[in-house]
Amino acid sequence: STSRALMGPIKRLRTDSKLNISAYGKGALSHGQILDLLSQSRCYVGVSVCDGISTSALEAMAMGAFPIQTSTSCLSEWVTDGVTGFICHQLEPRYLGDLIMRVLKEDQLVNGAMQANAKVKRDRLSLEQIQVKSKAFYVS
Repeated sequence: STSRALMGPIKRLRTDSKLNISAYGKGALSHGQILDLLSQSRCYVGVSVCDGISTSALEAMAMGAFPIQTSTSCLSEWVTDGVTGFICHQLEPRYLGDLIMRVLKEDQLVNGAMQANAKVKRDRLSLEQIQVKSKAFYVS
């Protein structure tokens, strides 16, 4: 469930934007349910402060959602900014909103990213590729 503090702003955003927006509190959904939502979503927005790759950004890419993720130390190894996702260098709401609006309006951008990210999924995230890399790591 969503906290009561968020319900007002979410309702306002849903009304003002006329978008089908849902919010879920931490722990409200299983991992499988989250992956299912990502597979139905046009975009994923991850605003975090970390020094590694966001697993949820990789999951979003793998499930077909266009990732908008705050910049991390290795995100550029996975995302080509402006092509396969957006690397967000600013945390201002207007900047994030502009990126989200681009994703909502630019079908060619989103469709191209979905195809490119599907290739990344096959080439770098498939079980077979991970098994090969894991074996090589432990053998060496």
